Amino acid sequence: METFSITHPGHKRKNNEDNFLIKEFADESCFLAVADGMGGQKGGELASRIAVDTLKQYHHDSEDIESHLSGLIMSGHARISQLVQNNPEMRGMGTTLSMASIREHKVYWAHVGDSRIYLFRDGELFRMTKDHTIPGILVQKNKLSEEEARKHPMKNMLLQCVGCKSCEPETGSFKVKPGDLVFLCSDGLYDEISSETIVSILKMEKSWEQKFERLLDSALEHGEIPPEAIILLLQAKQTLQQKFEAMLDAALKAGGSDNITIVGAEM
Repeated sequence: METFSITHPGHKRKNNEDNFLIKEFADESCFLAVADGMGGQKGGELASRIAVDTLKQYHHDSEDIESHLSGLIMSGHARISQLVQNNPEMRGMGTTLSMASIREHKVYWAHVGDSRIYLFRDGELFRMTKDHTIPGILVQKNKLSEEEARKHPMKNMLLQCVGCKSCEPETGSFKVKPGDLVFLCSDGLYDEISSETIVSILKMEKSWEQKFERLLDSALEHGEIPPEAIILLLQAKQTLQQKFEAMLDAALKAGGSDNITIVGAEM
């Protein structure tokens, strides 16, 4: 199993309110997490840091892993809520938190907020989590497309988060097989580039750099990259690091208006 992480504050933010975690174990299992803080520079950074710090309590041999992951989220929620109660000036701070425990060919996950967990398999991208936002609810009810949700004016207004008034973690699990890629990301990635573009990048071959730069320089328009152009140029595999660097580069060149974090593991 290969793991990798990458993060960037983006072009319009001086600070990075994202935090992440990768833990690998001797039995070839691993634990991944992404937290995207909110509440101003100090509040957002602190909230996501507290959430990730709480994950030190993770036990990879827990029998009821989904309940364990949900409990970790609620522990972080309690810590942030107590901090705000003791420091009213910190009111409004909170964070998303998405985590995945990968072991024995299965992924167990827990999630609150609008960071995401994806599975990339055989050239197809599957989103495993729901966004806890108004556009996210409308997508679930088939009243809004994914593309419309990406551009919705209320896309960044969380209905739930760690430290918010409402925090009700979702949990789940799915099987993985050799060649699968599981990755977690903050909204700074998918707000800038579409799912089709992510798929295009994940299909790129190792020698992507010059082609990709030329493509971006010539084809980038209105903050989007034509995915069919990338598919035609770039077809085969590349390293996990190159895939994540390419997604980050695309998001930055499409605007980079928010912090961007990607954490993942390839089977």
